[in-house]
Amino acid sequence: MGFNLKNICIAVITVVSSLLLSACGGGGGGGSSSVTSVTPSATISGAVAGTTIIAIDSQDNIVASDDTAGRTAFDVDTDGDGFTDAFSFTLTGLPLSEDIRIFLITSGAIYPMYFDTDGDGISDSNVFALDSDASSTLELGFVDVDVLGEDGRAIPEINPISDPDIVAGVEIAEIPPSVNEPTTTGLTVAELNAAGLKALSDGWVLGARTYFEAAVAQAGTDTSNDADTARFFFALVRVAALGFDTLSDGDATLLERLGDVLDRLGAPQDESRANWDLIDLPETLPGDSPTGNEYRDVLYSVVGGELGGAMDNLAAMSLSFNTDWSEPFVNDETLESDYGDVLFFRSLFGSALAALAIQRAYELDADVDAIDAQNNDLDPNNDVTIESFLADDLDFMTLTDTAKLAEAKAVLQADALVDMDEAIDVILAETDDQNDDLITLVDPGDPLADQALQEQELRDFQTRIAEVQNSIANGATAIGNSNPATLDLAQFFDVGVDFRNPDRLPAFTGNDVSGLFPDPSFNSVVLSPDLNEDLADENGVPGADGIPDILQ
Repeated sequence: MGFNLKNICIAVITVVSSLLLSACGGGGGGGSSSVTSVTPSATISGAVAGTTIIAIDSQDNIVASDDTAGRTAFDVDTDGDGFTDAFSFTLTGLPLSEDIRIFLITSGAIYPMYFDTDGDGISDSNVFALDSDASSTLELGFVDVDVLGEDGRAIPEINPISDPDIVAGVEIAEIPPSVNEPTTTGLTVAELNAAGLKALSDGWVLGARTYFEAAVAQAGTDTSNDADTARFFFALVRVAALGFDTLSDGDATLLERLGDVLDRLGAPQDESRANWDLIDLPETLPGDSPTGNEYRDVLYSVVGGELGGAMDNLAAMSLSFNTDWSEPFVNDETLESDYGDVLFFRSLFGSALAALAIQRAYELDADVDAIDAQNNDLDPNNDVTIESFLADDLDFMTLTDTAKLAEAKAVLQADALVDMDEAIDVILAETDDQNDDLITLVDPGDPLADQALQEQELRDFQTRIAEVQNSIANGATAIGNSNPATLDLAQFFDVGVDFRNPDRLPAFTGNDVSGLFPDPSFNSVVLSPDLNEDLADENGVPGADGIPDILQ
């Protein structure tokens, strides 16, 4: 059937986790009276396994929230066996006579709360209004995100409409992006940091981004450890958030976020958009699906923009930075982060930024939806293979913007390679217990590990960094201490490699390589080894078969 571009789309877009919010009940002046009037509001309570719970109003504003982060013991017995097995939650200050929706956020996914309005056993709405007096309380019981047949939804043990004061509304399937925008007003930098870490503990990466971004803005040029903590976590979270920003904002005209890409690919506008396990694309992609160059540009501008911003956040940090925090994704262990981590992530982000600049230098256009339609119809004779695709598109992988190669060279020389070299020095120089460090380059917890050998391997890696730097700056350099490769990276970044003009790709028959590289040096960049070395067939049997061993 040929290569599946829909799967490639999914892989590409995948390339491209709190303090309680105050209740939003209102208060008003009482005229000349000394009695202050209180806007009537209601309370919702229930139990969860562990999550952030938020409520939004008819204008998609968050009006109440609660979370279980930091709680060490269950306080609700959901099955009556005498043992507590869940956490209680309370949402207060909810407006009356206004449509409300409730969402649970856990493990990086958002679950809208649904219930059955007509008694047929099938949940069909997520909207209700609290039509009652100021003292009313709605009890939901245990709200479960793992109900069979209700994928992506949170189902309450007690149906809201069993309360006569609750009025069900018409389902609103689309989840608004505002669910990820908690209120930050009135919080100090330290409080915003605490709220951000609590959000992360529930996997609420986009909520954490909101908190840490506000903390960085409020910190300004402050050099305190709280300010540096905000910068560190905002740098990490703003990059991680790229993969969680899947909701639609209603405008996919400009591809500015992952949600826009999913809109163009025809992803459903329902609860599946907030859960990577459920996101799916139609069998036939829409005709306006992003093209290859649009994917290229999204990666360069959107992902690259966040990587660059994260590097700036980290560059503003003090050498004395140090913080302890609870890692949310594996086992909630307490971790330490310090300046070695700062340098490590700057290097990581700089390397990724250089890679994005390199791919932006090339023509990568392809009519993704048209190719996908051909490869998924009932006629196998019109499938697009690598061979036919390259034959029909002679511009694909041509070098079109050498300035982007210069960008990549600059970020590698000034940031990525330098920061990794320095990170190794800083981390190896640390004398405190390394067992709780976020980034450890030598395993301190393995009694069988030869730490001296590990340290030597890191020093050897620093030598490789120096060799790469020399190759970028001065040309042909042997890189590696055993079977080294001789690379002229100055040639690559200063002159470039055009893969199609002349054609430097091997021949293909269908989707399989069937020939040698026309230019195994790739415009004199790879001086050794010989990439056309052909000593064995695809099964490792000695004997040339006309295909480079490196591709088998």
